[in-house]
Amino acid sequence: MIKTDGNHQQQIFMIVFPEKPTVKQLRLKGYAGLYKRIDILARAFIIIEQYTLVQKKKQLLVHGVFPKDEEIITVLEYRPTGMIRHEKQAVLEILKALRGRKTSLDVREEHVDKYLYDFSKQYDIIYLSESGKPIKNYSGKERTVYVLGAHKDPPAMFQEALKRYKHSEVSIGPYSYLATHVIAYILWRSKSSIFLDKG
Repeated sequence: MIKTDGNHQQQIFMIVFPEKPTVKQLRLKGYAGLYKRIDILARAFIIIEQYTLVQKKKQLLVHGVFPKDEEIITVLEYRPTGMIRHEKQAVLEILKALRGRKTSLDVREEHVDKYLYDFSKQYDIIYLSESGKPIKNYSGKERTVYVLGAHKDPPAMFQEALKRYKHSEVSIGPYSYLATHVIAYILWRSKSSIFLDKG
């Protein structure tokens, strides 16, 4: 489970993919389509890298979550290292991790229920959805997990598991946004003001 310094606020962005890409060889040409849009995860790494450079007291993590079957997920956990600056560099780290090579990512397989249960005990779980309640009614907590889909909504197996644990469904607007835009908005909002939309 996540180890964190109790004196710091921690935010985790959990990006749930519809399927796990097959990585038989490392190819960076055409990787967006070839590897089931892992470029979305790569850009999320870059966003938190840049944010951490400015807000050093923030503890930010990104989890790439890939379903393996109806009960097991593969989790790629990334903490800012100050080393990743470019999308292709991040993609290469992800591809190596999915192939079992040593990278800056922590890779593990977990039962989806255990994964969500562990978070429900320590974190406020927020599922970001177009149909959720307006985010202006959510002021943020010290430890929060934001769950969002990659290029599609999280798969049914994950959504069904999530229903078994306490969480809030929140929306930043009635439109479809890029996952990276959602993360950038959440980070901006949390820094700008706890009550940004009130008043």
